[in-house]
Amino acid sequence: MNWFSELLATRIALVGLSLGLFVWPPAEAAADQQVIPDAVRQLAQEDPEDPASETQKLLDALAQAEDVGTAQNIEHALLQAWTRSGSDTVDLLMSRAAESMERREFPVALELLTTVVEIKPDYAEGWNRRATLYYLMDEYALSVSDIRQTLSIEPRHFGALSGLGLILQSTGRKKSALVAFEEALKVHPFLESASTAAEELEPEVNGIPM
Repeated sequence: MNWFSELLATRIALVGLSLGLFVWPPAEAAADQQVIPDAVRQLAQEDPEDPASETQKLLDALAQAEDVGTAQNIEHALLQAWTRSGSDTVDLLMSRAAESMERREFPVALELLTTVVEIKPDYAEGWNRRATLYYLMDEYALSVSDIRQTLSIEPRHFGALSGLGLILQSTGRKKSALVAFEEALKVHPFLESASTAAEELEPEVNGIPM
């Protein structure tokens, strides 16, 4: 792997952590059984006919998580819930877009994700995924626009909030970036990337001595 490939791989990994893109849950049911404890899985399935109810219950539980392990289990269940669009067509397009992004075929991924948001404009993860792609393409304004769409549908999307903070930080708007990271931490108190960024920004923004 040459230096450019290493740089791009590092950047994709960073964005994945910040925007919640590449933290895909295991596809196999057996892996799901091992990763998600019974209590969390029961919470996620209390109302299987209502995906919105499922995610809201999980988000409530995430905000009240008392330790990292519990938070990670709930996060995993949430990521699974967010990837279920309710449309086989959209799910297929999302899968192909992810594969295209991993191969750095960004124009192909953009076409696929644009189709996703056109077919299902109320699907938050479609907008979030395209926001991530725009970030990778250095299209920050377009990325922020899609993050706003994501948050208008799911205001507690901690990946989108953290991604917004990342963009604001990288463009020099540190005070606004800190607010975004703090909002992400209200939703997910153990989101490591947001916590680290907030700790780095707070002394500079608020004038607190190191």
